[in-house]
Amino acid sequence: MAPAPNHVLSPVTPVQLHVRFATPANLLLHFGNNILANGGGQMMKKGINSLVLMAALALLALLPACAAVNASDLDGTSWMLQSYGKPPDLTQVIENTNIPVDFKDGVISGSTGCNAFEGTYKVDGDALTIHYETSPGPRCDLSSIVEQEQMFLSLIVKAESYVIDGDMLTIDCGERVLVLRRR
Repeated sequence: MAPAPNHVLSPVTPVQLHVRFATPANLLLHFGNNILANGGGQMMKKGINSLVLMAALALLALLPACAAVNASDLDGTSWMLQSYGKPPDLTQVIENTNIPVDFKDGVISGSTGCNAFEGTYKVDGDALTIHYETSPGPRCDLSSIVEQEQMFLSLIVKAESYVIDGDMLTIDCGERVLVLRRR
């Protein structure tokens, strides 16, 4: 049995890869000064290592994955306001009132306990921007619920960032925060 040949690896020279799609049937790959064309199986210039070609095609297959946008971890979630205010002295939501908040496809919606609201949200990393409109619904009779509604709405538009920790969402609104529990 003959011994396996010794291969000496030489340093790899960086190569530029350019891809151009002329038509669905024509694919041009440029490796430095070498060009490989797929147009009826004809090679314009031979001598390209098939391993390099396969690696280039594998990279092409990965291009759509690189272009994918990560969805926000807020998208498709539902929360219930628990407390709000200036840490560490947070105000608990008034007993027997619910302030649900839903995030879906860039739309934020919910209820303040008095009126419904809907708007848009944008996430960039952990940065959060919210714009909303309230529905022209009935006003609440209790001044404490109206005060809670006004505080919530005044804070949510000041959203700067957020953190999800388990089942808790904390929205930083400058000097104050909104603390919500996952529903």
